[in-house]
Amino acid sequence: MKSAVSGQLVREVAMQLNAYLAPLGFVFNRKANRFSLLNPARCIVIEVQKSSKSTASSAIVTTNIGIWYSTLAAKFGGPVSANGLSAMDCHWWLRAGQLDDVGQGRWWEVNKPHDIAVAGDIWASLLPAVALLTPLKDDAEFLAYLLTTQGPFLDPMNRWAFACVLAGAVGNLAAQLNAASELNRIGEIRTLPIAHKMLLQSVRTGANKLVVACQSK
Repeated sequence: MKSAVSGQLVREVAMQLNAYLAPLGFVFNRKANRFSLLNPARCIVIEVQKSSKSTASSAIVTTNIGIWYSTLAAKFGGPVSANGLSAMDCHWWLRAGQLDDVGQGRWWEVNKPHDIAVAGDIWASLLPAVALLTPLKDDAEFLAYLLTTQGPFLDPMNRWAFACVLAGAVGNLAAQLNAASELNRIGEIRTLPIAHKMLLQSVRTGANKLVVACQSK
C-alpha cells in the first residue's frame, strides 16, 4: 500500500511537470516518471526521483537533470544509447536546487494529490538547470561551453577530458591541444583515471604524427 500511494503521488508530480517541459520539446515517459529531449547522438534527461524515506501517506521527491553524448560514451564507456537513460547515467547531471541560492539538492514532501504548489516550486528550483542545458547543444556547442566555462558540479578533470574528446570529434586541433594541456596539468597534481591517461596519450601520438607529416612536406 505504501508503495502504491507514494508512487501515485510521484506520478502526479511528474504529470504536472509535463506541463512545463512538453512545450520545450521533452517527451514524457509516464512509466518511468522521466522526460527526454533527444536525438541519436545526444540527450537531456529529467526524472522525478522518489526517496526511500517516503511514507505510506506521502512521497519525498526530487528531480535530476543530465546530459549525455554518444561521442563521450564511445570514449569513456557507459550507456551507448540514449534509450532508457536515467539522469544519473549521464556524463554530467544536476539536481533541482543545486543552482539556486542554497546551492544544494532539494527534496519535497508531497502528501496530497494534484499538489500544484509543490510542482510549481520544484519547477522553479529545476529551471536554472534546464536553462543551462537547453536547448540541446551539439558537440561543437558543448565544446564551446566547456572551453569558456567551468560548469557547476562538473569537476575540472572531466571538463577538460570532455572538451578534449569533443574537440577531436569536431576537428578542432587547437582546442584539443589546449584541453589536453589543461588535463595534463591536473594529472600532475592528482591521479587521472586510466581512460583519461589513454586519452592524453592518444592526443600526444596524434600531434606527433602531425608534426612528422608537416616536416616531411
